[in-house]
Amino acid sequence: MGINGRRPFQEMVEIVQNELVREGATNQESKYKGMINQVYTNELPSLLPEMYIKKEAYVTLVAEYTTGTVTVGTGTSNIKGASTVWTSADTNKLIYIDGTDGVYAVTYDAATSLNFPSSLTWTGSSGSGLTYKLFQNRYSLASDFSYMVSDNPKDPNVVSRYANGSKIFLDP
Repeated sequence: MGINGRRPFQEMVEIVQNELVREGATNQESKYKGMINQVYTNELPSLLPEMYIKKEAYVTLVAEYTTGTVTVGTGTSNIKGASTVWTSADTNKLIYIDGTDGVYAVTYDAATSLNFPSSLTWTGSSGSGLTYKLFQNRYSLASDFSYMVSDNPKDPNVVSRYANGSKIFLDP
């Protein structure tokens, strides 16, 4: 295959032309593009040591909402906010209230009120003026998402994510 494992563009074109003649193809342009795409996405990345050929993917996350404070009461089915501007987009999010032991699912009720789903009630201690974090933990994947990324056991520390500003590599 080519020189030093690399296939020159002209050689790729000649290979496709030979295939077109052999198959009597009707859609020649698609076959050219398909062959060249095959080489660039499968053959070259496996042969070239250069790092410039790499795939990257990003998941855009929604920032935590922490504006204002909350009030919770034992046995109540909602969380009252002070200086909050919650919206219907906050439905099915999770809330962590500082000083508590858990994370709770909530649904939007009003700009200053969130409810627990399924008639659940607050079982912790009552409190007011508490700081909190309202966040989303599930995200829709991109429409072109096709598979999960995994790190290469032979070349680990390639696939990474960021947590609190630090790069964390995935286990192979």
